[in-house]
Amino acid sequence: MTITTLVLSSAVVGAVISSIITLYVAERNYRNEYYKRIIEKRFQAHEHLNSLISVLKTAVPDNDGRSYHDIFSGDGGEYKSLMVELAKNGPDFWVTNRTRSAILELNKEFFRCHLLLEEMRGDSVEVGKKEYVEIGKLRDKLEDSLLNELPTLHKVKRFLREKSVVKDSALFDLKKRPSES
Repeated sequence: MTITTLVLSSAVVGAVISSIITLYVAERNYRNEYYKRIIEKRFQAHEHLNSLISVLKTAVPDNDGRSYHDIFSGDGGEYKSLMVELAKNGPDFWVTNRTRSAILELNKEFFRCHLLLEEMRGDSVEVGKKEYVEIGKLRDKLEDSLLNELPTLHKVKRFLREKSVVKDSALFDLKKRPSES
């Protein structure tokens, strides 16, 4: 072999190795950017749900000594907008299945409150008093689930592997409390 052949063959080998490394690094950077975006979405969902939990922690005592959540003050419009906000922003897509289940239960309870509001002739304070404990339980369940997720928010592969789509639209009785189902 001549020196020219050795130089050319080592240049070709070097170019091939360099190309493989470049492709590997580019693919790794792409995946890291993708994971970073998913983590950002998950953080946004957590922030949204944490603000909801904060709203649900505000309680007001009534003259009869019974408490209700402040969102039931007035005509009930605040809890209705909270219900819509919870449903339309889709934070359930970026959280674990357990947290999604807690969100669904809370939303069912808000729908139940809507039915009770009609039964109680628009007295949202009475609805709030009647459902005070149930909403507190569901809020605590959601908060516990969110706190449980925090240590693994960065584990994107695991999150994506465990994530599932709810494919059934089972009927449920809105008059029953979610904890009774």
